[in-house]
Order: sequence, then structure tokens, then C-alpha cells
Amino acid sequence: MSMLSKLFGMEPPLSEPPIPKHIEEQRKYGAPFYCGTAYCGHSTIDAAAHCWNNKCEALRRIRAESEELRKAGQQDQADMLEQAESARYFPERNPNNWPINRSSREMQREYIERAIKETT
Repeated sequence: MSMLSKLFGMEPPLSEPPIPKHIEEQRKYGAPFYCGTAYCGHSTIDAAAHCWNNKCEALRRIRAESEELRKAGQQDQADMLEQAESARYFPERNPNNWPINRSSREMQREYIERAIKETT
């Protein structure tokens, strides 16, 4: 966004967000590309960037909703919302998802299914 856009509040035209640096660095290692969510390997760098952007947007939404609840004095509901929603976006916190607790075959199957969806 240019300085004039910032000063006058003009929105830039919609475009695909840039690929985050932590994903771009993975090009030298090849697929799978990791978006930043553990155990979420992607077949293409664009799919990883898209997944990362979706996760960031969802976390911003969750924070905004929980902040609204806190302002309304509903601390318990805000905590429950954050806890329930963050479980979906941080699967590494659930021991059932840890590679030591899952079969290699199952994880390979998931990657192949995701790769097929991302390339078609």
C-alpha cells in the first residue's frame, strides 16, 4: 500500500497475497510444503500459502469475536470460543495427531488425498 493510500484510506485493488517468507524458503527442499500448521503438508507452494492465509484470517476472526465477548463481559464464552476454535487450527496440540501415535500409512494417505485435491 502506498503512502497516499494510507493517508486517504484508499484500498488497493484485490490481489493474491504474497507467499510468506517462511513458505518461500521451502522451495529449496521441495514438496511437501508446510504452511505453518504442523502435519499439514501441501503438494504445491501456492496451496501452502493459501492455507496459511486462511489460517491467519481465521485466527484474526476468532480474536475479534472473543474480544467482542470480553467487552460484553462474557469472559467464559470468549475462553471457550478460543479453545474450541484454536484446536482446529493447531492440530499439533492434540496428542492423537502426533506422528508417534499415527501410522505412516495413514499420514501418507492423507498427504496423497490432499495433493490430489490441490492439483485438480
